[in-house]
Amino acid sequence: MTTELLYGINTITNILEQTPESVVEIFVSNTVNNRINNLIVTAKTYGIAIQKIKKSNLEKMLRDSEARHQGIIAKCKLKPVTTDLLGFIKDKQDIFLLILDGVQDPHNLGACLRSADAFGVTAVVIPRNNAAQITSSVRKVASGAAENVNIIAVSNLARTLEQLKTAGVWLVGLDATADKALQQIDLQGNIALILGSEAKGMSSLTRKHCDYLAALPMCGVVSSLNVAVAAGISLFEATRQRS
Repeated sequence: MTTELLYGINTITNILEQTPESVVEIFVSNTVNNRINNLIVTAKTYGIAIQKIKKSNLEKMLRDSEARHQGIIAKCKLKPVTTDLLGFIKDKQDIFLLILDGVQDPHNLGACLRSADAFGVTAVVIPRNNAAQITSSVRKVASGAAENVNIIAVSNLARTLEQLKTAGVWLVGLDATADKALQQIDLQGNIALILGSEAKGMSSLTRKHCDYLAALPMCGVVSSLNVAVAAGISLFEATRQRS
């Protein structure tokens, strides 16, 4: 287990609903509103210690000076991010992965996790280097999804893609220049949807490993979508086909 500070009313609400046993202690501002009071009542039913401190001290607890704690921070013991993807998917059927190739923005990563949770992916795969990692900021945006979705961080994405193909997982990369639309691709069975970074999209090496490249149909003047929006649309289409 790793100890982390989670913050924000929605984040703390979700952690108390899903895994209250992971919350060690809660810190709240001296001046609290009704929503925080309700969280305090809930936390006390689980025997969680509550500390009231100055708002300025809450801000000092967080490394991110721009973090909006909303007057509440929880000290939690959370399961670490998994690194053994092949071990995780072994013996699983209808594998449904979301692979993010170098997403940089924590808000985009958090939003992708929310979509992954909503559409029931088996796991979200991220690189361990040169990409956004699972932080308190990501967890806040994810609004509980980061604690519910299986997240796997791999050290070598290209090698991981090769291993997935050997394991019988079809790789579908999102590419705005692809000839086929996503809805023309069979997304049933063992599949991994791959989305690239905000600025550059998928790397050339990742693209080479894809079994299929697919585009999202665009009717307007914009040439691309935000990666989190594209992830939500792609996961919806995959879930539609798989249901």
